[in-house]
Amino acid sequence: MREPVTVTLRTLTPLWTGGAGGTPDRVHVTGLVGSLRWWYEALVRGLGSHACDPTAKESGSRDSFDADAYDEARRDGLSEAEALREGLRPLCPACYLFGATGWARLVQVQVVKEPPTTPLHFRSQVRMNRTWLCSIFGGEAKDIQGIRVPHGQLELRLVARGHDGEFALRQFLLALRLAEQYGGLGAKLQHGFGQVQIIEPRAAADEWRAGLQELADRLGRDGLHRQASDLATPYDLNRMVSLEYPVPKAGLERLESRDAHVGAPEKQSETAYVPCALDLRYKGQGRWGFRRWLEDPADGKGWPQSKVNALMGISKKRGDPETDDDRQASRLCFGMPHRIDGERYRLRVFGFAPQGVVTPEELRDLCHEYMRRILDVEPARETLGRDLLAGLRR
Repeated sequence: MREPVTVTLRTLTPLWTGGAGGTPDRVHVTGLVGSLRWWYEALVRGLGSHACDPTAKESGSRDSFDADAYDEARRDGLSEAEALREGLRPLCPACYLFGATGWARLVQVQVVKEPPTTPLHFRSQVRMNRTWLCSIFGGEAKDIQGIRVPHGQLELRLVARGHDGEFALRQFLLALRLAEQYGGLGAKLQHGFGQVQIIEPRAAADEWRAGLQELADRLGRDGLHRQASDLATPYDLNRMVSLEYPVPKAGLERLESRDAHVGAPEKQSETAYVPCALDLRYKGQGRWGFRRWLEDPADGKGWPQSKVNALMGISKKRGDPETDDDRQASRLCFGMPHRIDGERYRLRVFGFAPQGVVTPEELRDLCHEYMRRILDVEPARETLGRDLLAGLRR
């Protein structure tokens, strides 16, 4: 069994891993693991294999370890390894690694060092946005004063359970690297949380490429992993787009006024990051607001509401059904701009292009057009998920 791996992360924007209880002031391992599983599922689908939906209400849509097949194999005289293989046969690759009914996760994740916390705050040019943010993040009181979120250095320890330990640890590092490089870690990514940087181990970049190739080699030839899926989801790495833009400090000056700030007064002068994702993604002043730009027939794209909803999440204002999950179901996420030097911030935009609505290339081009429109910036990096998978041995 491989020795445990210690991973040190630095958050570039605050981390949100609070569960249903709404306690974001500490790191919840379940939130981290759930996020990593989500990225891994997208990767598995991108490689042409099935990844089930562990949150599905229908039990038949969720995988489970086949204890009866395992017991029968043992009674027939098969070895422990052979019997395990029979029991594991129904599991998709994500359930094999992250666990399912009757099968424990292959890697334990332990928080060795918690990051410090910082007061939750936002910036928005629009009063309605500030009110909405307080309502969503402020609980029953609809007040974010006093709420704190982790922001700083986080140290994790990854411990292999024993079964297939070398492979399992590489796959966890692979999922973590995907989150770090191309998206985010934790929950509420569409609001800009969860931008992170791996500090140690520095070999993580090599580990993740080895893990990616190993996964590609296993799929298709390993009887544990069933192929093909009819699961309707855009979360397939082949449909991922990840973009980064350098944003001049001058472009964010309109968010520096006291009127734009909501939350702890001491965060008014915060410059390490600018929590303005809602203005960028939904609606701000002037030309700001990707969703509004898509909807606008006069000064935008004039998309029909059904098409906008498919990409950006359901909008109550158009009279469509809405739940809390619908409201947060945007397929496109705008990070919080975070400082890279005295005059510039970096903004990450990433998401998954819904099938039949927009191609990854079209989504990339739309984002470029929008960013030129509001901030007159060109991308510093652009990545299509399918390019990450190109050239792998299958």
